[in-house]
Amino acid sequence: MCGICGIISRAWDAPAGPLDAMAAAIRHRGTDASGRFHDSERGVHFAHQRLSIIDLSERGQQPLFNEDRSLVLICNGEFY
Repeated sequence: MCGICGIISRAWDAPAGPLDAMAAAIRHRGTDASGRFHDSERGVHFAHQRLSIIDLSERGQQPLFNEDRSLVLICNGEFY
């Protein structure tokens, strides 16, 4: 099972530190890959630890973005 963590706070604008510590704490939830998303302007910071079970390709890397990168998705699961 993958792991997801994040911080939502406009008062916090550092892209590392606490978020990296949270991601390290859930590393056992997904040891195959990790990803980060930071938007300091909106105060949104997410981390993802990936456990590859079904889709072993690079297409499963997260976060996922739409074509113009106006939408971002971090999830636990597969879309078919």
